[in-house]
Amino acid sequence: MKSKSIIDYMAIDIEEGETSLLSWMLERDLLRNVHQLLVNYHGLLPDSDASVYTEHLQVLRALFEEGFRIFHFIRDVQCLFKPNMRQTGCYSLNMIRNLPKSPPIDVYDVETTLNKPIRDLSILYNRLLLSTQVHCKQLVRIGDVNDGGWEVCDDPEYRPSPSCLVYSFGVDNDWTFDDEVSKVYGCEVHSFDPSIGLQDHKRSDKITFHNLGLWDRPKGKLGKWNMMNMAEIIEMLGHKGKIIDILKMDIEGMEFDVISNMITSGVVKNIRQLDFEFHGGPDFKETDDIRSKLKPLRDLHEHGFRIFWSHPNVIGKNVRPFSVTGRQLSRCNENYFLNTNLKRT
Repeated sequence: MKSKSIIDYMAIDIEEGETSLLSWMLERDLLRNVHQLLVNYHGLLPDSDASVYTEHLQVLRALFEEGFRIFHFIRDVQCLFKPNMRQTGCYSLNMIRNLPKSPPIDVYDVETTLNKPIRDLSILYNRLLLSTQVHCKQLVRIGDVNDGGWEVCDDPEYRPSPSCLVYSFGVDNDWTFDDEVSKVYGCEVHSFDPSIGLQDHKRSDKITFHNLGLWDRPKGKLGKWNMMNMAEIIEMLGHKGKIIDILKMDIEGMEFDVISNMITSGVVKNIRQLDFEFHGGPDFKETDDIRSKLKPLRDLHEHGFRIFWSHPNVIGKNVRPFSVTGRQLSRCNENYFLNTNLKRT
């Protein structure tokens, strides 16, 4: 390993002991030719004392000083701390030396989406939903680590304000995000879901539930469900002109139409953090289908929104092979945007 040959990729997964191994390798300058480094970390327990955390932090600092930068991390849900489902004792870090800065993916060029064939557009779509466009230094998981929680950028420029307001669309009987964001930040939270059989009620002094769904059309019915568009909901709640610190939605495929409607109505300009689960793909059969998804994503970009985190949802049958590359991809991706026009200075 001390040769001049570049090791393009090194993976370490040894079921504990990785911090000791990395310390040993760093002391002997054995990582100097490693370009990308993936490490699965173990060893943190619910009752671990400060020395265990210090050991992990010292190794991470040494890797940073060696030139490695984290470009992605994954929490291992097999090591969740019970009953605290927000924390896990295992995590994976993907690191790279001299992290390159890439230009924006050319999906934002109108001519690209109009003229490129479906194969190329599918590649662009999947690349975009797995990309990061702006750096959030302090990423906080609010709610369950496994499924149901969502990420929040806690940087001072974007974190929820003292009088914060949160909209949460798609509860699905998992209240961990709604409950915790109200406790951690003290936010006024409005939760929406017409599919779980609950009537309007106050869940707590901070959380109000609405038996109401979100779509892109004027107030109406979808089967038995009451539906409204975002501008109507904002006006109904008396929040017109107010900043929505976090708007989170998982609305099962209606998100692209809703984005377009929010942009047309102008309400999107008052949203600071925007969290979606996008559905569809990784393959597309119709060019119009993929274009109908790329246009609202381009429109968000033009209104100042940048992806600060992406997370493929690999629960259930979401994962499937992408026909173009053969890679395993998810048809559902959680994407997190910051409105750079609302960045605090």
